[in-house]
Amino acid sequence: MEKKLGIKMPSGCRVGQCESCSTKVIAGNVQHLNGVEPSDEGACLTCQCIPAGDITIDA
Repeated sequence: MEKKLGIKMPSGCRVGQCESCSTKVIAGNVQHLNGVEPSDEGACLTCQCIPAGDITIDA
């Protein structure tokens, strides 16, 4: 997501384990790759998700 938008987002492992890229989804839905979802409901792991339409995140 960040590469397409040209935004630098926090990241650590880039595989969804450390959750340092966890970001709140304000509006819309995302699809988590490989079934990896953050422990916080309503959040996405920006290194492991793709937008499922238009989204707004707290970045």
